[in-house]
Amino acid sequence: MDSERRHRIAHEYLVRIGEAKEWIEACIDEDLPPVVDMEDALTNGVYLAKLARFFAPKSVKKIYDEKQEQPLNLRHSDNFNSFRVASLKAGLPLVRPRAFL
Repeated sequence: MDSERRHRIAHEYLVRIGEAKEWIEACIDEDLPPVVDMEDALTNGVYLAKLARFFAPKSVKKIYDEKQEQPLNLRHSDNFNSFRVASLKAGLPLVRPRAFL
């Protein structure tokens, strides 16, 4: 029963990631990596900064490593900050990470 439940949870997670992937692709007009690689693809914030540029273009001045060819040397935090600022300007609610128990 536990393995069946874990399988269902994993399936639901992948479905949601797939829906988010399709939405981001439609917004930025660019193909993203396959669903199973999405977590790694989002770690540098490039796609999130591109998404931020879509819904709040004046908020994103520069996307660091937009071509994703070279190391970011800690500039990825600027990509995440661009997304956060654009989200707030667009009126999206501020989401705070949950504390770990």
